[in-house]
Amino acid sequence: MMPIKRYMANGKLPGDAWEANYIKKNASRYTFLDRNLFRFGYSRPLLICVDRIEVARIMTYLHEGIFGNHIEGRTLMITLNT
Repeated sequence: MMPIKRYMANGKLPGDAWEANYIKKNASRYTFLDRNLFRFGYSRPLLICVDRIEVARIMTYLHEGIFGNHIEGRTLMITLNT
């Protein structure tokens, strides 16, 4: 994510020729707005790029917080007892 971010912000490419070519080719899939990197999704909605620490925080918030487990408690209890 950082090499693409650097390229989008400053136009700087890494020294490795293969990686520089890869970044140039894939840069059209991204946009840089307000110092945040976004990737265009399948039907072109903007998807924000986050680092691994932020991913862990988001997943914890979703699975332990507002969504909880994906099945009801009684179903979970029956599944565990069988």
